[in-house]
Parts: sequence; structure tokens; C-alpha cells
Amino acid sequence: FLYTSGTTGNPKGVILTHKNWCYEAEAVSRVGIFQADDSILLFLPLAHSFAKVIEAAWWHLGATMAFAEAVDKVVQNAGEIRPSLLPAVPRVFEKVYNTVVATGVSNPGLKGKLFRWALAHFERYVEARQAGRAYGGLGWELAKKLVFSKVARTVREDRLGGRIRVFVSGGAPLSRKIAYFFDMLGFKVLEGYGLTETAAATCVNPPHKIKIGTVGPPVPGTEIRIAADGEVLVRGAGVMKGYYNRPEATAECLEPDGWFHTGDIGELDEDGYLRITDRKKDIIVT
Repeated sequence: FLYTSGTTGNPKGVILTHKNWCYEAEAVSRVGIFQADDSILLFLPLAHSFAKVIEAAWWHLGATMAFAEAVDKVVQNAGEIRPSLLPAVPRVFEKVYNTVVATGVSNPGLKGKLFRWALAHFERYVEARQAGRAYGGLGWELAKKLVFSKVARTVREDRLGGRIRVFVSGGAPLSRKIAYFFDMLGFKVLEGYGLTETAAATCVNPPHKIKIGTVGPPVPGTEIRIAADGEVLVRGAGVMKGYYNRPEATAECLEPDGWFHTGDIGELDEDGYLRITDRKKDIIVT
């Protein structure tokens, strides 16, 4: 039973079965995110479905799991255990970005001036990527070599122990700007999507084909359909049994044929990658 509060109303007890978690573990392993020799550092709340699906995949594959002592000790613990896989929420990636920028722009003299020049190039790079344009030139190549390569080395070696292979981002939307920043530094951030009601891992970007701005295709065995009003519907073995003692609430979102109404608005691209664009309750029909 995992309780989810949503935006309003009393929390509802989501019933997730042993079968749900066995399916999720197998499906996630088939995507190729986890490897049997991975060292995973977990600091997510253990009562959250994101942490639960990480645990399920760990048990399935037999990788090494290290539980962080506390959120404020994640960096220290990473230096100790040198993880190859780090699941995190977008706020963590934002904090890394903000720290890098604040430190860089506050440097005195030539060092600070060089960082600010490189950061201006990064802003233009993000603008171009979001508009679907290429961005290059000598200045951008110099910015990456002189400034951002050192940033990448500091984050990878000094902060995270030097063995990080992939990050997994979930729990909330990851901003494209932050995703472009980590991608530019040479890190793989696999953004995923799911709800407590779908045992967390519903869609995720695979390591071999990351599409920034999407949450990836559905994991093997899960179906995604976009309803006429744009709502994302999910069907598969990860979908909950129902809400505990809430048959009316269950009937409102779970159809008899297994399709679950997520309440999110989205679209699928030509490769079947899902992009979440809104929340259904935020849309006013006039």
C-alpha cells in the first residue's frame, strides 16, 4: 500500500501487488538501465514508488546498493562508494547546475570572466537546441574545452567518485536546460515517467537513445494510448489493483479493460517516445 495525496482531497491507498513489482523489475532490466555489476547510491524516500522500483530492479539483478546516510551526505557517500548509477529527482540536478554556475560566475579576474563567456555560449546553445537548430563554431568548441571539460571532471571525479555511468531522473519534470547541461558535460540522464498507480516505471529513456524533452517510450509490456482529449492512458502489468476501500475512486480512473487514466496530457512522437505537456485538471475548456 503506497498512499498518494494528489493535489486535493484525502490520500488514497494504492494497492500494488507482488506481481506488479516482479513485472517492473523485469521490464526495467530489459531497458538496459541497470547492470548486474552496478553500484547504486539511493537517497530517495523509501516509501516512494520511485525508490521502490529501484529496489525491485536491484533485487532482480543482484547489483550492489548503498543507502545514503542522509540527503546532505549524498556527495560524501558518493565519494566513498563511487556509484555507477544514481537515481535522483530533478531538484538535485538543478542544485548541481546552480552550484556550478554560482561558483563559476563568482570567480575573480580572468577565471570568472572566462566562465561567464562560456555560460553565454551555453545559453545560446540551449536556445538553438530548443528551436531544433544546430549550434557550433570555434567559440563554442573553446568554451567546452577550456571551461566545461573542467566542470565535468570536477563533478565526475571530485564529487561522484569517478565511476558514474548513468543518472535516472523521475518524480517530476526535468527542465530541458538542465538536461542539455548534463548532456553537454557528457553525462547520461535517463528521464522517466510514472505514477504511484503504475508502480513508477511506465516510460523511460533508454541509455542508447536519449531524447531530451521526452520521458522515453513505454517499458516493455506496457502500452500507452493518447485519448481524444489528449490524456495519457496506460495499460500493463505495472498498473495498480485499485485504491484500497475506494471502489468509486478506482472506477473513475481504471477502466474494466485495464486502461488507467493518468490525468496527464501528452503526445507520442514518431518513435513512440512520450512527451508530457500538461495536467488535465489545469486545462479549462471554454
